[in-house]
Amino acid sequence: MNPDGNGWVESAARYLRRANFSFLDGHVENRGDWGYICRWTSWSGYLAATARTTLAGNVAKIQNRNTFAAVLVAAVDERPLAASNRILILHLTDVKNSGMKFADAEMSVPEHYGTLPQLMRRGETEITLAAQPGMKLYACDFDGSRIFELPVVEKMPGKIQFTARNVTEKGAVAVYELVKEQGNTNSQS
Repeated sequence: MNPDGNGWVESAARYLRRANFSFLDGHVENRGDWGYICRWTSWSGYLAATARTTLAGNVAKIQNRNTFAAVLVAAVDERPLAASNRILILHLTDVKNSGMKFADAEMSVPEHYGTLPQLMRRGETEITLAAQPGMKLYACDFDGSRIFELPVVEKMPGKIQFTARNVTEKGAVAVYELVKEQGNTNSQS
């Protein structure tokens, strides 16, 4: 039985998988036939896309590698992304409870919600962002505390690149902080 009682969730999910639309401002685009939905502004953006999908724009290029993933990039200091001193990045793949059971092959209608622990699908996404030189990237715990620093590559002036991997030796990672720390004015290579 569908939890919403009338099949609306199931119908909407089917529609979005095949629909193509964009808003007049050009900032939101859904391409069900190509397997993605995205929205970008000067301050933030998100992408939800199937495996092996690449989308590029003025402020970001996102390349999903091996699985469906959603990526959110947001300046948290009220500046445009390219000039921001602090950027939140989320890299989200499929997460389910252990032992979940579904009524359909697409796993969109749960019959049994399972129990902890939750399981995260392994995923990698290459992310290129317009950013200031000399920024540092940190993998963060789900509470926002920093776990470890990751290397970034400056592809050209004003662009950095890194690979978001949600399974690491130090545990699951879905949250990143890209920050220009006080006194950090040297470019990294």
